[in-house]
Amino acid sequence: NGSTSCDETPNGTYTSATGMTEALVCPAGTYSEGASTSCSDCPGGTWSVAGFATCTSCGVGEYSYSRASECTLCAAGTATDTTGSSSCSACEAGSYQSKNGSTSCDETPNGTYTSATGMTEALVCPAGTYSEGASTSCSDCPGGTWSVAGFATCTSCG
Repeated sequence: NGSTSCDETPNGTYTSATGMTEALVCPAGTYSEGASTSCSDCPGGTWSVAGFATCTSCGVGEYSYSRASECTLCAAGTATDTTGSSSCSACEAGSYQSKNGSTSCDETPNGTYTSATGMTEALVCPAGTYSEGASTSCSDCPGGTWSVAGFATCTSCG
């Protein structure tokens, strides 16, 4: 065609060998800036679609592994309040999260508890026990007192 120079590859594309007549598009989960001979993987906490020049950070309540084409919502029982997360943190004992895509875990309400990490719901304290908020267990009512299931306090007999 009489050309005396070669064009640089545009952003989001690359050429892997000399003499190529057209640039190749970087696949989803990778990126490239102009004049590239390869695509780079998007790091964890980011994503891209095919042909992107940069990776985009995941929002709060979601995460991604490296080379991701999209972010994933944090599962119930986990949360993240940070953008660009490569994982979500399990809710600690005394807290829970029932929804996907959450930025925080909820403390257990009075009369309930969670004894393990990653819980998706609070468990109700049985009759004869009680708990205050953010509890990891229920306490027995002292002698001369009683409670029904899910109570935060015990009531005196008589």
